[in-house]
Amino acid sequence: MSVLKLTAKLIQEAEIKLKSDGLNIAVLQETILQKELKLLSKIEKKKIVIKKKKFFNFSRAENFKGYKKEIISDLAAKGICPGCLHQKGSESFYIHEIIRFYKDEEFQKKYEDEKIMLCRNHFLLLLNEADGVEIFDYFINLQLHKITILQKQLAGFVAKHDYRLRKEMTGIEEKSWANVFEYFGSKKYITSSK
Repeated sequence: MSVLKLTAKLIQEAEIKLKSDGLNIAVLQETILQKELKLLSKIEKKKIVIKKKKFFNFSRAENFKGYKKEIISDLAAKGICPGCLHQKGSESFYIHEIIRFYKDEEFQKKYEDEKIMLCRNHFLLLLNEADGVEIFDYFINLQLHKITILQKQLAGFVAKHDYRLRKEMTGIEEKSWANVFEYFGSKKYITSSK
């Protein structure tokens, strides 16, 4: 279990013991999600111009591989856990299947559902394996959209702790702080690739 997942689990257990509904954690997570949205927006704005079958972006890299490496280095945590290396083979297989089916209408319909979101580590793995601008942009824009929705749900959760709005809180908003943990630390019972 990664340190991040262990920390998330301990925080969730402490919240339950304190009979807290997660407001204090949600307030901290709002800041984290805002930073994530800024990073993804930065990526989305770094467009590549195709000129004579060469890729150019507006920063230091002069080709798609360099562009992708630069973007992923902005997002990826530094270092790797040696105990998690053996999992990469199966993770890589499923990531390649997502890439292979990304243009399939049935796949898109299911994957674009806001309830389906890769954790951050697997999203970074997906970006790393993307082999073209079109697929890279598709997944960046989709993740940006899904995280924006999650951030709005979390903001609703925090805002509705005002006694005048308490009755209006939705189940999705009540679970939003736990969903943020899942995004940054992987889903419950699933180990991360880092």
